[in-house]
Amino acid sequence: MRTSLVSLGVACFVFGLGVALGGRVEAVELHGRVLDVLHQRGVPGLTVRLTPPRGSHIPEQITMTDAEGGFSFRGLSRGPYLIEVSQALQPLYRQPIELQGDQQLEIELRAKPEPISPPPVSPSGPLPPK
Repeated sequence: MRTSLVSLGVACFVFGLGVALGGRVEAVELHGRVLDVLHQRGVPGLTVRLTPPRGSHIPEQITMTDAEGGFSFRGLSRGPYLIEVSQALQPLYRQPIELQGDQQLEIELRAKPEPISPPPVSPSGPLPPK
């Protein structure tokens, strides 16, 4: 049986950091890690998308997880965002978050085996591979 990353166990640890100094708000940084819960290791090569609310003047940001499943976004404003994790075009996780400063968000999805289809069969027996 194979395990598909489409339904991979994922834990995503998110930290938002920001500081207000003299009435000015410094940019917030968002750091996280996507973790395969089943194997307890980071998942490299996943797309992480951070989308601000519609109508805001904040651009959407996209990054990829590194070899240990880590990712970072810098220069963010405080406020609501949508964070999404995907592999190719297959979504794995989608959750609204609120960046206000030191915070942690843990996301866990459980892996499930991907069914393997039996080879096609004709009335006279199995079909030859293509």
